[in-house]
Amino acid sequence: MSTLAGPVAPSAADVESIAGEVWASVVRERPLAPATGPGTDTLVVGAVSIGGAWRGWVTLEMPVATAVSVTALMLGAGQAALGRAEVEDALGELANMVGGNVKSLVPAPSVLGLPVVVGDPDDLGVGPELCRADLSRDGAHLRVRVWQAAGEKTTTTDIEGRDAS
Repeated sequence: MSTLAGPVAPSAADVESIAGEVWASVVRERPLAPATGPGTDTLVVGAVSIGGAWRGWVTLEMPVATAVSVTALMLGAGQAALGRAEVEDALGELANMVGGNVKSLVPAPSVLGLPVVVGDPDDLGVGPELCRADLSRDGAHLRVRVWQAAGEKTTTTDIEGRDAS
């Protein structure tokens, strides 16, 4: 990964790499692999905004069952002992970690907002989707997406920095 210059967003390869690194450091389970996406299960979405020289959102979407399983692994607790607040806190923290890494790739100065948990990215008022990474581990699917802020004009680059718009 490299820092991007100008009003550009990270590539799908960048996002996939970041998600894999965060997963490995926090969940400490087998690595994530490319997948077809989280399917049609009811999703929960952890999101964090990035503001400043580059404006957008990073979302981490997964089925509720996956969010509960990941929270249990993160906290070292049984799934039955987890409440909604713990699951939302864990998902928000994962979104914050992924978002912080994405923020390091966009033009400075940029700041990370507080994480939020919603049922659908559309609840955030995001602009167009710029890139995504669909990943899974043992049948547990998740999707990481980077969104342009509504009303912003942004270009995307591939991992080598070439214009991919």
